[in-house]
Amino acid sequence: MRRPAIAIAALVAAQQPAPIVVFKKSRTGSTWLADMLAQDARVAFFRHEAQGCFTDDAVRTKKAFEIMVRRPTCSTQMCPNAKKGDAWLTAPTTTDCFDDKLVGFDVNPSHTPFLSWERDWPQLLRTPVKTVVYMRTNLIKHAVSSLHADVLVKACDTHKVLSQRSKDCVEANTEVLSRKIAVDALSLSNSARKLGRYWVDLLSNTTQASGGKVFVLYYEALQRDASVELGRLFDYVGVPGSSVPESSSVKITPDDLRETLADFGQVRRDLLREDPALVPQLEDTSFRVFRNLKLPDNKTQSITQYEVQRPKANFIVITTQRSGSGWLLEELQKPSCIDCGRELFDRPESGFLWSEETMKAAVDGFLRMTPGGSNEFNMTVGDKFNWIAKKWRAERSNKTRSYGFKWMLNQPSSDLFHEAFEAWLLPLLREHRGKLVFLVRQHLLRQMVSKEANKIDSERFEKHVAHPHSTEVAQQHAAPVELPVGHQLLRHLDLELSKVAHMEKLASKASDAGVRVRTVSYEDLDADHAQFGGLRSWLVDGDACASQYVDQETIFKIHGDAHWQKYISNWNEVSKSLQGTRYALYLDEAYVPRGGDAWEKLRDAPVSKPVKKVHDTHQPHNKTERPGRLYPRDVPGCVTAGKDHHCRMKTYGNRTAPVVAPAPQRRASRTKKSWLGSWLRWPRWPFY
Repeated sequence: MRRPAIAIAALVAAQQPAPIVVFKKSRTGSTWLADMLAQDARVAFFRHEAQGCFTDDAVRTKKAFEIMVRRPTCSTQMCPNAKKGDAWLTAPTTTDCFDDKLVGFDVNPSHTPFLSWERDWPQLLRTPVKTVVYMRTNLIKHAVSSLHADVLVKACDTHKVLSQRSKDCVEANTEVLSRKIAVDALSLSNSARKLGRYWVDLLSNTTQASGGKVFVLYYEALQRDASVELGRLFDYVGVPGSSVPESSSVKITPDDLRETLADFGQVRRDLLREDPALVPQLEDTSFRVFRNLKLPDNKTQSITQYEVQRPKANFIVITTQRSGSGWLLEELQKPSCIDCGRELFDRPESGFLWSEETMKAAVDGFLRMTPGGSNEFNMTVGDKFNWIAKKWRAERSNKTRSYGFKWMLNQPSSDLFHEAFEAWLLPLLREHRGKLVFLVRQHLLRQMVSKEANKIDSERFEKHVAHPHSTEVAQQHAAPVELPVGHQLLRHLDLELSKVAHMEKLASKASDAGVRVRTVSYEDLDADHAQFGGLRSWLVDGDACASQYVDQETIFKIHGDAHWQKYISNWNEVSKSLQGTRYALYLDEAYVPRGGDAWEKLRDAPVSKPVKKVHDTHQPHNKTERPGRLYPRDVPGCVTAGKDHHCRMKTYGNRTAPVVAPAPQRRASRTKKSWLGSWLRWPRWPFY
């Protein structure tokens, strides 16, 4: 009996992520979920429908459950199938393959009636095991999916479409499976409310058996954005990192019930009369999570009282100047559950000087900030951090908010930023569940226009405007700018391209360190504003508040015209400088880099070979042909004097000539003066 204690102690000592037990019901997409987990590199072991390890064998099933979450082993495959016997039940406990990875299984409790909620499950679900309930909150769609599954079973003798055999069967029976189903509103209402009762009973049983609130994983949230919803799960159990979920499972029931029900209009009218509370679920096509469950006898029960509430994680936006970061933060904080500060490391007003210690204290305090909390720092930090802490300290503590600020690569200096990233930033983010958002701008020439315009704006206007809040103000500040040309232009574009590549390396390093990371492109966000919704949802861990706001434009583009080349006053010279280079694609006015990897194509494009300079080989042989040296102060524009203070020569083709050719000078003739005049001037006679 000491073996479990030793295994659990080993897991805790190694700070392993908590093992999980997922409770579910059929027709909830659990096969799809299990397939995504099986293909995720952050998962060491996840057994789908673990009650199938030993069917109808209560003793061995309970022992299998206990080993999979309380005494997992790497020495052999756990729960392979019933035919291979139960030798793995006595295998030695080894956990080296489970480092920082998820371990667990899912189970349909309806198939394990021999396990008691009062006696057996409390022993299995005690610490460190974490309990998860995977549920489908749209009860109408759940009921329709169960009816559609019966059609699939008759056609293909399976209710899952995962194996190649089942996929071939679905393809061969497309006509049968696409036929619409005839249902009546009353029976659909009864089935939906019975499902609601099932979920409430399951939530109540799991809460009591585990000794506290449970983590609820939502099918609808997975459909909307699987990476966000699975990210919530991994964060809850303590598994670091992020990935893009993949699955080969095939969904057979359309998301819009108009394509599934034989007479959708009539069903809707009847349901509106019989059970109007369920009509929104019938009409839903956006994967909405319905947290108020409809029960028989026209009762309602909220999921919230059973669900564990995780505090919102704070975030940092890392970017460069004139990349659209002000616009990004304004868009992110439209919902009430997201609030953003500005450049908190930018020029403290009190003359405060940043150091590695004060920067670390500022970021550590920021990541710990909560609404209504003490929000204090363990040492003196900049004024802007103190102002933000004071502002959020005054908010109500019952609010759940995610806070963020933007951090430029050169703030407070490039060296301090990179030292922070290399030394202490990533461990702090992982400790406090902080998130990183990297914002890049891929159209480097338009970014250069924005930077040049921002420089001269303060000279043209008394009040500098970096982010106009009206169309009129934006047009006033949209004067054309002159860009450098030739080698200077290409060198600037190369520098900006290297910054984008550097930020991608930083994002990759942060992800490898277990920090949750998102990289977004200004051009992608501008072309598809719906991407803001996905980013907001990710920041608040899928909370419905991310979509609850009034959408109105707050920041307007200064150089927003599609004919953006008109903002470059010397476009002809600039276009000549770009021809034949990797940046020649900017000559196409309609070009918009998209997809997040546009900069990679630009980086990997062939670079034109530099033109070889022709060195001067001409040697003058006579004094007439040899140019004379010019004294710098006598030649306007001569600024390249050497040690001897003479102007350097400039080469034109194969000839050597001075910077400014001297004008021919005639030698002034000496005028003879009278001896009498000199005699009179010498004594300085008063009459002279």
